[in-house]
Amino acid sequence: IVPEHFWAARRFLPVVLPGTLLFVAAAASGGGGGGRRMRLLRPALGAVFVILLGSQYVRASRPVTGHVEYAGLIPRLEQLAAQFSDEDLIIVEGRDAGGDMHVIALPLAYIYAKNVLVLQPARPDKPSFAAFLEWARTKYRRVLFIGSGGTDLLSHRYDVRTIASERFQVPEYDSALNAYPRVVRQKEFEFGVYEFTVHGSRFTVPGSPFDLDVGIKDDLHVLRFHAKEQVDGHTFRWTRATSYVSVTVAGASSREVVLTMADGGRSAAAPVASVGVFLHNQQVGSVTVSGGFRPYALPIPPDLAARAAAAADPVELKLVTTTWNPARVAGSPDDRDLGVMLDRVTIR
Repeated sequence: IVPEHFWAARRFLPVVLPGTLLFVAAAASGGGGGGRRMRLLRPALGAVFVILLGSQYVRASRPVTGHVEYAGLIPRLEQLAAQFSDEDLIIVEGRDAGGDMHVIALPLAYIYAKNVLVLQPARPDKPSFAAFLEWARTKYRRVLFIGSGGTDLLSHRYDVRTIASERFQVPEYDSALNAYPRVVRQKEFEFGVYEFTVHGSRFTVPGSPFDLDVGIKDDLHVLRFHAKEQVDGHTFRWTRATSYVSVTVAGASSREVVLTMADGGRSAAAPVASVGVFLHNQQVGSVTVSGGFRPYALPIPPDLAARAAAAADPVELKLVTTTWNPARVAGSPDDRDLGVMLDRVTIR
């Protein structure tokens, strides 16, 4: 969602049309002389000009006449707001996360009178954020987070509990840079609601492997991915050029990272889907992804596993992928820069 509208962003309505109408009004009623015939002809010509000009705008506006931008969004906001009380503090994912969740913060605060803060950085300082949460718990009954998978928040200093997962679509006219809007698209809102709780465990039973099913309540684990999707029973997210996964359990005995990935039908005209894998700032290898979903295993050196196990916070798994754009390469309507489809991450 961008802070501009098709008509308001151009000069048609705010500048050109009012100025033209002023000139038309002056031509229709201004001036003297010319005799009785000209005094009668001038308003008639002005009226004809106004009708012709107005008909142009009517024709241009006809495709959007029956369209209601974001129809159905208000009931969804009301349902969301009903989940919160005046004793809750709601932290909403910011624009830096790459999504649109920040746009719901304003109505939640100013229309539904909720206590809302927008978290600007996608990677806040973990000790500072933990100190803020400790203070917030003294003022509010619950501290909540709304996000769609673009903020690095997991820490061993506090725990996070899933409250709800929401997904809905609203109509949105396309927004071309130098052309009229042509079609109505479905704008998708997909996000999770989470509660920050006091530290209780390292997210899973000690000694168990880290196993993340990407695309299911993974919002706090992923950073710089595309939205959740599902195909043929697989939930997944497309990677970007550089994407990150927060690994909350990395034991000293961990010996391999297994990534279940697919190339998503990458065009033969696009570069091969090469993925470089880094764990805790150290490269563990690279793979070339082709075909459908299958696991790709890479070894973890013992010294790296020991360093990751000793980390104070969840360690970072970084994926560096060669991307392609279906719109530019294959003429598809999808104009995203896509890497590979990531279905599952396991460290064992």
